[in-house]
Amino acid sequence: MSQIETAYRLDPLSLSINTEVGRIYYSNGQYDRAIEAFRRVIDLDPHFARAHTKIGMAYAAKKDFDAALREFDEARELSGPDPYLDGLAGYAQAFSGDKAMARKTLAELTNRAKSQFVPAFSMALICVGLGDRDEAFEWLSHAYQDRSTYMVYAKVDPLLDPIRSDPRSLN
Repeated sequence: MSQIETAYRLDPLSLSINTEVGRIYYSNGQYDRAIEAFRRVIDLDPHFARAHTKIGMAYAAKKDFDAALREFDEARELSGPDPYLDGLAGYAQAFSGDKAMARKTLAELTNRAKSQFVPAFSMALICVGLGDRDEAFEWLSHAYQDRSTYMVYAKVDPLLDPIRSDPRSLN
């Protein structure tokens, strides 16, 4: 954390540095502090889609799925179609109880994958939300094989906590 604190002191208005501060809190399970950090980024630039995505992830980790979905929608509105955002939304839809919508999102992503790149990690997130561990691990395996950058955080991403007790987990 000391390196990012130094970076923050040197450039407290950097959107990227402030977002990384929030990501560190998020990864450490300090969701309220992460939300505060991401909110500061949004205060600096309300059009910075990545901060909306990240704050949505923090809300999802806190199990505030309505707030998470609002932030994912805002990020999508700012950045345009994004299969990663769709995977995050599907995760939140499933955990909020709207499993039918999550399955629809998964089907749409599966269909899109026939003609464009869709991160396997996105599919895995929705399967985690739906409670389909076997399918989630299958997609995580594809993400690993694809050398997905999302896998860099797989060991610490709180959104994968629901499958951590599984022996196949990346603990």
